[in-house]
Amino acid sequence: DAYSMEALIYRIRNKDRIMSLDELDKYEGIAYECAVCLRGIQKIIYRRELSEKAAVNADYSDLLRSAELLCFLSEHNIKSDEDFQNTINAYDEKYRKNKEELEDTKKEKKLAERVISGTPRFLELKYKERFTPDELTEVRTYMDFFRLKIDSPEDAEEYRRRLPALKNEVKELSDLADNSKKERDNAAEQYKTYLKFKENTFGIFLEQKRQEELMRRELYRQQTYNTERHYNTHRSNSAR
Repeated sequence: DAYSMEALIYRIRNKDRIMSLDELDKYEGIAYECAVCLRGIQKIIYRRELSEKAAVNADYSDLLRSAELLCFLSEHNIKSDEDFQNTINAYDEKYRKNKEELEDTKKEKKLAERVISGTPRFLELKYKERFTPDELTEVRTYMDFFRLKIDSPEDAEEYRRRLPALKNEVKELSDLADNSKKERDNAAEQYKTYLKFKENTFGIFLEQKRQEELMRRELYRQQTYNTERHYNTHRSNSAR
C-alpha cells in the first residue's frame, strides 16, 4: 500500500524503535492509554507480526496518527476527556475572537476607504442649497458621513492617515485567524483520532499490556523463587 509522505518520514526516523516500559510509565490518564496503543502498533509493525496474528490490523498511517495524538496530548497536558474538551473549546474560542476582531477591523478599513473616496462628493452635496430628486436620493446614501461629522476635506485626512495601519492590521489579524483556525481544526482532528482509537483499539492494547504485566510479575516471582531455592540448597549443603 502507498503511504503519505508524513508516514514515510515517520517510518524512516523511527525504524524499529519500540517505546520502552519506562517511557510508557511517564504518561497519565488517556495519554497513558494512547502511549500503550502506540507501543502496541509499534510492536505489530516493527516486529513484522502478521496482521492475522496481531490483535489489530495496523499500518504506518495508524502509527503516525497515534504518535501525533500522543504528542498533542503531552503538549497540552491532557489526561482526561474533560481536559480534551476544554482544550478544543479554548481553541474554538480563540478562533472566534480572532475572527471577530478581523471582521471589525475590516469594517473599520472599509469605512476609512469610503470616507476618503466619498468626502469630495459628500461635501459638494452637503452645501448645495437645493437638490434634484436624484441628488436627494444620493444624499441619503451618505447618512454615515453626517454621523461622522465630516464637514471639510481635513476631516477625511484622519482616515487617510489611519488607513495604512488598518491595512496592516487586517493582514496580521487575517494571519492570526488562519492560524487559530488551523489550530482549532487540528485539535478537532486529534479528538476524532482519539475517539476512533478509544472505540476500536485502546481496550485491546490495554488488555495486552495487563497480560504482559502479569507475565512479567510471574516471571519475576519464579526467578525470585529459584534464586531463594538455590540459596537455601547451597546453605543446607554447606551446613553438612
